[in-house]
Amino acid sequence: MVHPHIATGLIAKLASAVGLVAVFYVQPFRPVGIVGRSMEPTYRNHSFLWTLPMQPQDLVRGEVVTIDMGYGTIIKRIAYVPGDTIHQIHSGNTWISLVWVHPLRPRGYLSPVYRSVTVPPGEVYVLGDNAELSFDSRDFGFVPVTQIKRRLVDQRPQSELVARY
Repeated sequence: MVHPHIATGLIAKLASAVGLVAVFYVQPFRPVGIVGRSMEPTYRNHSFLWTLPMQPQDLVRGEVVTIDMGYGTIIKRIAYVPGDTIHQIHSGNTWISLVWVHPLRPRGYLSPVYRSVTVPPGEVYVLGDNAELSFDSRDFGFVPVTQIKRRLVDQRPQSELVARY
């Protein structure tokens, strides 16, 4: 037979362990690691940051979010939200997005090589802060808002490139 004081101590230790796990599981903050240089200079490779859950209706242009891509999670900045216009130019067999570019000539004049695309409802266009290295919407297109799960808590001052949003 187990002594009552020992049993009480075991139960207290078990309860506090379960309580700690529950607090960690229930609290909204989750860590995320930055892997790669696509978000430099704002966020450095191998740094760790905290995230909070995000609802699709809370999306804001310029916010840094985590995106579940099926093969893994990526971290990007929301550049365009539903209804925004992105200008594209035709090169070879593909259309290239002209991010932060506003047309100087009427659309009809350059129609064979130029077009404007509107971000569809329920989707966003995301970019990495390091445009030269980032694998982002310029490569894989629009992202459904349902794939955006969390936002970074640490919203550092935006770089000169990102400030154009």
